[in-house]
Amino acid sequence: MSKCPASSTVNTGLAALPGGKNLRWYVAAARVVFALSWRWLLQSYRKLNSAKFEVINAIEPRLPFQLFSDEWDRVKSKEAPLKLWPPRDL
Repeated sequence: MSKCPASSTVNTGLAALPGGKNLRWYVAAARVVFALSWRWLLQSYRKLNSAKFEVINAIEPRLPFQLFSDEWDRVKSKEAPLKLWPPRDL
């Protein structure tokens, strides 16, 4: 699993904050870097999951059970709730 290179930069920047006089600028910059690294990490996981499910969907027809297809059929049917957020109880 690869680690986002920006996360170590954010940690280093936050560790250097006490020495600065104008902290607002550093905090704002650290927030931007953190947000961008978080977005990059989420996109990376999204690509990885897409590739994994492409492989699973290619192999699944050869298996004795089609668990993933059945799961998606249930999600698309009325047996599973279509709208998960916001919860009805709130």
